Amino acid sequence: MTDLAVDKAVLNLYLQKIEYLALNQVNENFFNSGSNHALIVLNTIVRYAKNHIKVFAGNLCTDISNDKEYIDNLRTFFMNGGKMQVLLCDFNNDNNLSNKNISAVFKDFSKNVTLKKTKNVVIMPSEKNPIHFTVADSKMYRFETDTVNKIARGNFNDTRNSKILETVFDKLFTSPSAQEIIL
Repeated sequence: MTDLAVDKAVLNLYLQKIEYLALNQVNENFFNSGSNHALIVLNTIVRYAKNHIKVFAGNLCTDISNDKEYIDNLRTFFMNGGKMQVLLCDFNNDNNLSNKNISAVFKDFSKNVTLKKTKNVVIMPSEKNPIHFTVADSKMYRFETDTVNKIARGNFNDTRNSKILETVFDKLFTSPSAQEIIL
């Protein structure tokens, strides 16, 4: 078996595990690293979210926010009435508005999306680096502790930690320093 075949097999096993955890709403922590794992988890969160998703991230210029499957999953989530709040801590008008795919979905579903920017970063007491996170329906999350290498942990049925992340998000999102972004 070639290295590429091994990588695909390992990625497929990871995808199956993440899908199992989400489908069965298992309260089990999982870990991930790299863009491929991040994309699997975030796609799964968007697919299984019913009501709301809150995203604290750097910007909209990543492989994830430009991924066709992710964009399609967002569109389906919005068509089913889901709401999303996005807070970007590294927003730049020039680079962020260049991602036409996600910008178009946000424009098409502007009643479902609130997009803001802030200069604030979040460093949790237990972490050394700034973090990014996505939390959905007050129970599932992906908590990125290394935003460069996309190292994260998550869970698909952890209301306690999800509510902590939502509280952090809500404080930042409603802060006077959070400014609405008009696409």
